[in-house]
Amino acid sequence: MANILSTIAGWFGRQRTSQVRVFTTGTTEVYPNIDSTTAIQRGFNGNSSVYAIVKKDAKKFGSIPRYVEGDDDEEITGTELDKLLNQPNEYQGQDAFFSLIRAYYKICGEAFIWLNRGDTTDVSTDTELDDEAHSKKPILEMYVLPSNQVIVVPDQENIYGVQGYILESNLRIPIRKVDVIHWKDLNLDFDIVSRPHLRGMPPLKAGYKTLEANNSANDATVRMNQNGGAKGALVNKTMAQMNPSQETQLRNVMDTKVNSNDVKNAISALQGEWAYLNFGMSSIDLDLLKGKDYSMKELCFLFGLPFELFDSETTYANKEMAQKGWVINEIIPDCKQLDGELNRVLLKAFGMNNSAKICSDFDDMPELQDDKGKQVEWLQKAPVSVDEFREAIGYDPIGGEEGETIIVPSGLQTLDDVISTDGGDEIMQTLYNANGRANTGNGDDEIS
Repeated sequence: MANILSTIAGWFGRQRTSQVRVFTTGTTEVYPNIDSTTAIQRGFNGNSSVYAIVKKDAKKFGSIPRYVEGDDDEEITGTELDKLLNQPNEYQGQDAFFSLIRAYYKICGEAFIWLNRGDTTDVSTDTELDDEAHSKKPILEMYVLPSNQVIVVPDQENIYGVQGYILESNLRIPIRKVDVIHWKDLNLDFDIVSRPHLRGMPPLKAGYKTLEANNSANDATVRMNQNGGAKGALVNKTMAQMNPSQETQLRNVMDTKVNSNDVKNAISALQGEWAYLNFGMSSIDLDLLKGKDYSMKELCFLFGLPFELFDSETTYANKEMAQKGWVINEIIPDCKQLDGELNRVLLKAFGMNNSAKICSDFDDMPELQDDKGKQVEWLQKAPVSVDEFREAIGYDPIGGEEGETIIVPSGLQTLDDVISTDGGDEIMQTLYNANGRANTGNGDDEIS
């Protein structure tokens, strides 16, 4: 990461006097309750529930392949854009890259992708390219920037505009806005001065109390377990005060007759009158564990993940339905939203604005195979073309007249086909008796 930061700093060193002078950083603390850094430290890094939820979501999101599709709805392979999607940089493949984007998006409410376009100099004039010319340069690599260390620099002339970005990590490194894809979640917090609406909102800002409740429940559980070394205490009613020698003798007797594994299930006898104080779990402790369950459910709702996936008491059928609903209502819409952001920037860089688009491939997702089977079953009962049926079951269309040929289900026949079969005269006579006339395809002819 240090090499990457040094490289960025070198590329932008020449433009610090011309571009950076108009950057106004303002305050990095946008949210009064919780910001991106706190969400990462106290949420993802410090809470096992948040970690499990976000990790499961990010791995599923990253497992969905992306590809380039042409105007004819066929996949385009071998292009520089296709190679970039398959391996965004030398350190990450497609799955790892998109999983990291998703993790930052879920925790911080936004994700930043830095686009490495190489040298920013116009060779002919030895000057910096303007933003429009620079945005058309092919992209060599893509890296995910840490969302909590990126400052969004607002445009002073447009309350919805962005002047650029600053990566603040030991050094303050300015980055052009055309070199960043900013994928952000909904944020209804609007302010003309601090411009919070230019950033995505961390889900834990709304769920800050839920996070604190879950953290407090975990802390209380740890204290309860750490203080559970002794299950109870014996109280001697006859010996009001013991000297050190008697205390040592009593401790040895307890360790030998009561606390030793060698006397398991044995009956112990102690001299004198004794009482027992139970240190077992109280009703307050039991309520604490229930409260931890409830806060876990709320965190799942907050991040859009079904609680049933973590509940051991949920049946397999219910887990399966919950998983399917999560994929359809959460994963797929967000995939399409990110695809739109990628198309907005990457297609322009590779000169493919009007000839292609980046798409997520959902065909092989296990959660959708049941619906796909039902679709194929429906197509078998409807008149469709050969190519429509082939595409539905995952095969490439064959094209031409053969591909456009309509497949008619075997149980359906036209009237002409029925007439041409044996018994056609009898059927036509029945139609005549019912209507007086029958349409034979050549006009309204009387049947004699």
